[in-house]
Amino acid sequence: MLNFNPEWQNALASEDADYYIVECPANFSKPSGFSVKKETGKNSTSINGLSRLLIMKSKKDASIRAVIMNIHSYSGPVGNEIRYKNPGNNFSGIIFYTEMNNKFINGWEYKDGRIVAATKQISSPANNRAPEEDCYTYEIDTYERDCYYFADPSLNYCTDWMYVGTTTYTNCPDEGGGGGGGVNPADVENALLDFKSKYEISETSYMDGITLNSQSSSERSKSYTWVCGEAAMIKVKSTEYGVHKKVNNEWRWKSLTHQSVYIVGTVIGGSVSVSSHSGLSQLGLYWASMRVDYVLQYNCIIPSFSPINWSADHHPSVFINVND
Repeated sequence: MLNFNPEWQNALASEDADYYIVECPANFSKPSGFSVKKETGKNSTSINGLSRLLIMKSKKDASIRAVIMNIHSYSGPVGNEIRYKNPGNNFSGIIFYTEMNNKFINGWEYKDGRIVAATKQISSPANNRAPEEDCYTYEIDTYERDCYYFADPSLNYCTDWMYVGTTTYTNCPDEGGGGGGGVNPADVENALLDFKSKYEISETSYMDGITLNSQSSSERSKSYTWVCGEAAMIKVKSTEYGVHKKVNNEWRWKSLTHQSVYIVGTVIGGSVSVSSHSGLSQLGLYWASMRVDYVLQYNCIIPSFSPINWSADHHPSVFINVND
């Protein structure tokens, strides 16, 4: 049985079609490293590996199981940005899953962030011929080392890798399993371009509505709604709260306060959300300006491919006359 300490404070929650999942980094006393040989004695990759604990609750019967997610990168050390549902667009390597007693469950080979093959363990390496024409066999050398952890992380250290054994696997082109699937890169690019053409926001600045909230002989308040960004299918609106005072029988600005930023419209094939916003006003006697800083988070969901995420900052301004 594996010996490790989970870092629960860094755990992340997600879900797929079958499970609710908690993904947790862990400090393993004997972490595993891997090296891949796609042809015996050739094409060896460097020794590297990263293992994470997955706690999985079934959506069907509420049963709970714990498995280990093992990550090996063809290009070198594994980064912490690789996640269960999103290995990243640049990841090429193998991710495979094992029980807590190291029994193999399944795995997937990735190229540039997309699944290109399903991985199965071969019980006997004697026959190196793949069972199907498009499949191929390869070997994974497993290594272990002892790691020691301290309250001061700068004191942590690990010994050199020690060879443990070799396991033979077969990889076959994936037909859409594993939450990924073989996808033509051109199809991904076209889907992303289509999403951006519909939902990627450009800054705008025009008034959408003004509401008189209250008025007395000396003071009044109004709410202002303006369009601060738009795309083909959605708009981003901002609301401000203005107060005017009467001086010598003229309305003049007293204050202008930013209130909210929100999206109008329906996004299909992903999401667009406002992750943060703030406003900065400047007042004159009859004119006031409001600069709104907001950040949009984009999430494009492409079938059989990892979600593509990015963010964008926007800084539009609007000018409002006190008599509008």
